[in-house]
Amino acid sequence: MKKITVCKECGQDYMYDPNWEPQYKDMCQDCYEKSKLKILPEEEYEKALQEEDSLLVCMNGDSQYFPDNIESTCHDCGCKIYYRHYNEKATTKVCVNCAIKRMEKEGAKK
Repeated sequence: MKKITVCKECGQDYMYDPNWEPQYKDMCQDCYEKSKLKILPEEEYEKALQEEDSLLVCMNGDSQYFPDNIESTCHDCGCKIYYRHYNEKATTKVCVNCAIKRMEKEGAKK
């Protein structure tokens, strides 16, 4: 059963989903995603996004899960993609299909 609660990170009300991992139960979906994706310290993460070869794999299609997603186009094929606002600094944004193709090419080179 979902319940409305306040996010401990940003202070906004959100609908808690009991299926989330227990350590993230006090966070809204945006803060939950950020905390799962943050592997590097924030300064290093920001620096990595500004490097020439930073690559962001984005969802493609016509529907958006979050209303504040940013719409763009895939660097490789030009299809419509969506990404979260906190990932704007990535230099190259590609759809899932193109990311798979890139990985297959990289695997073939090795």
